[in-house]
Amino acid sequence: MAFWEKNESLNSLFWEVTRRFEEDRKPLSCANVFKNGVIRSSFLKIDTNYILLSAGSFHTVKNILRYSEKKKWKIKGVLGSKIDAEIFESLIRKDLGRKTENKKNLFYIFETGRFLKKNPEKPAGELVKAKHSDWPRIRIWAGNFARESGHGASEHRTISLAKEMLEDDGLFLFKNNNQCLAMAGFGRSTSNRLVINMVYVPEDMRGKGYGTNMILEMNFLARTIGFPKCILFSEQNLAKNLYKNMGCRQVGDFCELEF
Repeated sequence: MAFWEKNESLNSLFWEVTRRFEEDRKPLSCANVFKNGVIRSSFLKIDTNYILLSAGSFHTVKNILRYSEKKKWKIKGVLGSKIDAEIFESLIRKDLGRKTENKKNLFYIFETGRFLKKNPEKPAGELVKAKHSDWPRIRIWAGNFARESGHGASEHRTISLAKEMLEDDGLFLFKNNNQCLAMAGFGRSTSNRLVINMVYVPEDMRGKGYGTNMILEMNFLARTIGFPKCILFSEQNLAKNLYKNMGCRQVGDFCELEF
């Protein structure tokens, strides 16, 4: 875990995967790659037969692929930093003699911090914890969020995630006079970060600062409970990216490749 913390935001999925395997009491295939007695990379094989890679190098990725071949794993895809995932892809395509492109989803990873820009026109309202009575609206918004996502997120899976965050008291709404204006939640956590997930503003409410306000409010809330920074994933074009434009720091690119 200390190694994962060196690139905590880029490696954030490791905490979620290991936590879920512990809860389900399932065996987990995982290992570290060492050089001169020092950990250089980590990987996990998850139950979908995907390999989750930590930040590493060409040589560590090559060693991980050779290990998977020795174990005769039927790898269906890889998750990790764009650089490491594409190295894995190029090596496995070369081994299999494939020429066709694999399905790829790319996400930009951002961190909040002390340099977030304040909302010049803070909208009226307050951040409130979502209640079970809010579920009908949350369900619709979660479905809309999935359909609007550029990476083709599963609507069923996204709605299930929203339900899980609601049950865990991690889903929040921005309301004004009982009118729901925006939604966001805390997804997974690492040692020192919370992941802000499912930031959604309905189409007729956009352009009024609600998305920016939700992130600022969620970041402030995270700091009050001991998490100095938050992680955000986005597939939005960088030129128009909300997180970038409000001062979040881009710390890497995360890639999902399906073979």
